[in-house]
Amino acid sequence: MKKILSIITMLLLPTISLGNTVSVNWTNSAVPGTNPPQDLNNILGAPDFNIADFKLFPNVSATLSNFNINSTYDSGAFASLLGISESALNNADVIVFEYNGSPRGQVENSTWTFSAGGSTEVFNLVYSGSDDSSDEGTVSNSNYASFFNTANIFGNTGDFAFALFDLSLVNASASDFQILIEGGNEILGTPDLDSIGVISSVPIPGAAILFMSGLFGLLLQKKEANSNPR
Repeated sequence: MKKILSIITMLLLPTISLGNTVSVNWTNSAVPGTNPPQDLNNILGAPDFNIADFKLFPNVSATLSNFNINSTYDSGAFASLLGISESALNNADVIVFEYNGSPRGQVENSTWTFSAGGSTEVFNLVYSGSDDSSDEGTVSNSNYASFFNTANIFGNTGDFAFALFDLSLVNASASDFQILIEGGNEILGTPDLDSIGVISSVPIPGAAILFMSGLFGLLLQKKEANSNPR
């Protein structure tokens, strides 16, 4: 019976779905530039439909830091919300959510400067053409509200665009990590930002599960052999 149990254990444990998770640390500090966005504090924390408007004046800017408001999500469900692969989500360093009253298909015109430890990377987002983000797309208001467990205050008007950034020179986990956001030309459209977060995946190591389940089965067999010496 124990030998049968060990075989069953070896077969079943690797198939148990523990699920991968993704951790997002949302920004907790926003300092306005010379021309400040409207309602800048709305950009703090997890997505909640409260937006910071970067388009009232030319050259509107703000600097974000202290990415320490943590939320954990099922990475498969999160990737499904965005319509991308789970690996694309886990490989990204930063995620941005922006509201568009009229669907645009992507985050509106803006410049993003990432810095930490003396290194800098600059990305330009241009909604009317190609840009520098690693991945982008849109999410309906209803799906956005349901996933982030918040009230849908915009109904069916517009949608939320997202952009993912995969940084190669800057460490997004560094304590001095900052993001300078600069709104673009009003004619091209500039963003109404909801939330910006630093992504860190927390994968469940399938190979390790397989190894541990096999080891457990072997230990059961050894125990059975020791209890029934020939």
